[in-house]
Amino acid sequence: MKVKYEDRLKQKVIAITTDTLVVGVDIAKNYQWARFVDFRGIEYDRALKFKNSRGGFKTILARIREICKKENFSKAVVGMEPTGHYWKAFANCLKNRMGDILNCTFPMTSMRNCAGCPPPEMD
Repeated sequence: MKVKYEDRLKQKVIAITTDTLVVGVDIAKNYQWARFVDFRGIEYDRALKFKNSRGGFKTILARIREICKKENFSKAVVGMEPTGHYWKAFANCLKNRMGDILNCTFPMTSMRNCAGCPPPEMD
């Protein structure tokens, strides 16, 4: 059974509530940048530059947990654009380490599907 695009979009919008930390990540080959905002776009903490490695992933996971605890967020949503294959290690780390409070979304994939273009090739 196929789910309509509108239904998937509604699910993503409903996932962002007042107790959700939204983390936007710019994926690159060596270093990623992350920003932390609430549902209104109010920034929490400063931008974080982290390495595309296990140590860098631990750094951002610790920062997400720290902000969630300090600001009383019950869950986090990480949005990233799947750039090449560089996003895969980070996405797997998020899924394995924080699956209980974390959702992961790929906004560019959603935009391409919305525009009627075929989804990007993902290995």
